[in-house]
Amino acid sequence: MIKKLELFEQFMQQHHSWILVNKTEKLLSYQKVIEEKKGNCLIALILLLLGIIPGILYLYFARKSGKLYQISVAFKEDGSISPSGDAEGMKLYSRFLQSQNTQQK
Repeated sequence: MIKKLELFEQFMQQHHSWILVNKTEKLLSYQKVIEEKKGNCLIALILLLLGIIPGILYLYFARKSGKLYQISVAFKEDGSISPSGDAEGMKLYSRFLQSQNTQQK
C-alpha cells in the first residue's frame, strides 16, 4: 500500500465512529452513520394525556432521520492523494492534513 494512504488509514483508526467500507491498493473509503433519533414515548404519552394535538406534534417532529457521512481517499498517478466526500468527511480530511503538518514540524 502507498505510504500516504497508510498514514491516512492510521489516522482513521483513531476515529472509531468511521467504518472502513472499501479498501484497495489505491483507495480507502469510510462511512459514518448517525442513527435515527426518535422521541421519548413517555413524553409523548404525557402530552397525549394533556391534549391530543401536542402529543401528535411531538411524535411527528421528534423523529429525525439518520445521516450517512462519507470520505474516500484515492492515490493519484502523480503521487498525491485525492479526497472526496461530503462536508463532514472533508472536515475530517482537513484534520488529517493538520495532523500531518504538525508532525512534520
